[in-house]
Amino acid sequence: MYKQLLALLGVFLLLPSFAQIRVVHVEDRAAQSTVPGVYYALPKTYLKFDVTVVKTEAVPGPYHEFAEEMLGLEDVPYSGSVEFSIRDVILEDFARPDPEQFYFVEYGEKALKEERQLLLSLSEAGMITGFNTTGETPASQNVTFPQDLSGTDDYSYFRYVAESNLYEKVDTMLRKITIDTLTIEKEFYKTSWAQKAVRQKARDAVDFLERIRENRFLLISGYQEVNYGESIKYMDEQLQRLEKEYLSLFTGVTITTVYRHSYIFVPDKKETTAVLFRFSSSRGVIPAGQSGGENVSVEIIPTGSSEKIAAFVQSKNKQNPLGNSIYYRIPEFADLKLVYRGEGLFKSNLQISQLGLVTYAPVYEPGIEFYPETGGVKKMNIEVK
Repeated sequence: MYKQLLALLGVFLLLPSFAQIRVVHVEDRAAQSTVPGVYYALPKTYLKFDVTVVKTEAVPGPYHEFAEEMLGLEDVPYSGSVEFSIRDVILEDFARPDPEQFYFVEYGEKALKEERQLLLSLSEAGMITGFNTTGETPASQNVTFPQDLSGTDDYSYFRYVAESNLYEKVDTMLRKITIDTLTIEKEFYKTSWAQKAVRQKARDAVDFLERIRENRFLLISGYQEVNYGESIKYMDEQLQRLEKEYLSLFTGVTITTVYRHSYIFVPDKKETTAVLFRFSSSRGVIPAGQSGGENVSVEIIPTGSSEKIAAFVQSKNKQNPLGNSIYYRIPEFADLKLVYRGEGLFKSNLQISQLGLVTYAPVYEPGIEFYPETGGVKKMNIEVK
């Protein structure tokens, strides 16, 4: 009996020598501590969606009503139309300190008096990356937030529509001059400028289009020009460009404008589904709080990779660590979907820190390292004596 009591007393006497640090979860923000120490945070996963939207605008040509009559072209647009579509979705996940998971590392008097070092490695944002390790501390992630690339509408695509808008009009006038019994008729010419009718301007455009095609044929057949290096190629490209511009006066043009929108979503255990924005094929992107369009929702479904150990971890967490223990995360894998009209626009599988578990691990002399993005254990050195 005496030997058992002596052995038990020896255990209690040895505990303070190992209890060099104490880690406290900062739950009461109003509370203050006079004990020397330092704060660290566990990472929280943020999701950034870059959504690329394309606006396609069809503009009818000013001479579209003469396209079939003068050029034999059918199915040309007779009215304008605008359509929006989602082209691409890019997902970027990054870590930031979790405001609900801040911890205070208390350094006891024994740790301050001893010569041994206690090294706590943190990122620039204050997230823990290691304890008693000499590994490099990673820098904070730089996340860019691009502005909307709202292309400016350019209405200079029908620049030849006003070419030669006026023509010279000559009127012939007869004047009779009577001298005695002699009557003389004299012609006078009156010149004026008149505006061309739409049909006449369309006819002029067709005539010029035929001249372009004729000159291009003569060019590529070698009738008009001798090829010096790239000269014929350059002239042919210019004639094709000019032909396309004159043809657009009848066929119209299609204008494509690209927009890029960025959204931040923070997954939570209580709310893993949310409306990111609303979308309409006629109006494009609509903020989530406004009416119109249909919801574009993000859905996150945990895979349950940490469920099997959840009960064990919760039971372990109820036991307060005696010391030399650091809190860390066990991240959870989750399936992510961006849903519009019941269809998945984007799918991915990734680790999300806050959907997992928080527990603690003992810190031995060689130390422990953590992944800065998720807060999970990266490397733990254990000396067995």
